[in-house]
Amino acid sequence: MGGVVSSIVDGLDDAAGKRQTALDATNSLVELAESQHEIYREKILNDAKATAEKLVPIDTILNSTYDVRAKVSSDAEDLGDDIGQVVSQFASGEFLQGIKTIVGRGLKVLMGSYSGSIAKKENYLVSVGPLGGVFRIDYFLYSYRFQSEQLKKDVDNVLLYSIVVSSVDLKALNRNTINVILQSKYGDLVGPDGKAAVNLQEMREMIWKEVQLAKGIVQP
Repeated sequence: MGGVVSSIVDGLDDAAGKRQTALDATNSLVELAESQHEIYREKILNDAKATAEKLVPIDTILNSTYDVRAKVSSDAEDLGDDIGQVVSQFASGEFLQGIKTIVGRGLKVLMGSYSGSIAKKENYLVSVGPLGGVFRIDYFLYSYRFQSEQLKKDVDNVLLYSIVVSSVDLKALNRNTINVILQSKYGDLVGPDGKAAVNLQEMREMIWKEVQLAKGIVQP
């Protein structure tokens, strides 16, 4: 579980100025995390103009948000729920659950991959909204883990999650690209019943229909 930075620091014993030391350190990290969000958002904005990295091209950024937590563990289910809330206006049902599962996996990988004090992970997903429309979800996870024994005990780490939701430039997609994207992003997701967690064929046909509409191949 993770918590709001201020509430965790406020709960510390103030003996020997422990609370102030933790507050100063975490405030500095919060500023660093917030700057990482701005850098990431700018990267997505630039990707709207140039697709040199061969990512799925975007048309318009629809939503951008972030949060900073402290004392986050690798099984922080509340983090997946919070991210689910952000994207729930764009996805629902098995698609939404698939997104939450993938981000949750990313968090576990992140918390086990510190290089020194820092761990970073970024990725993107593509999905379809309840009323149609194809969107891309870019997410960025950044964590700093304290090395000081006292701070490690009291706060342990600070984690930023940054989410940018954009509409996809459909005219740049073709059926083969859609197949590859869905297989690479969702292909290995398995539900509690051991079956595929996301119906890839259904999602592909929904996206392909939107692409055909955008290109004028079929009429609404």
